[in-house]
Amino acid sequence: MLGVELFELWRVGRLRLPALAGVYARAADELSVVRHDDADWALLRRQLVGVLAGAAGQVNEAGVAVCVAVEEYARADDGAAGEFRRLRGGSGVLPG
Repeated sequence: MLGVELFELWRVGRLRLPALAGVYARAADELSVVRHDDADWALLRRQLVGVLAGAAGQVNEAGVAVCVAVEEYARADDGAAGEFRRLRGGSGVLPG
């Protein structure tokens, strides 16, 4: 795997997946404050909030796992690691 591919995967884990997790989390938060008198609808809302919140956590964990995998692969492949470190830069935080 090339360093640039590692960098792109790292960006997915570090930036894209956390952003997607935020979408799910915001949707859960917004839906959680919607009230309705119908008990069936209220139950469905609670269940959907749970699904959305769970998805947010799982997507966030996937982002962490991708970053760990990239770091481990880079550790095992010296050539890719050098290019990856150069592309990532010193701070480790890059714009979207």
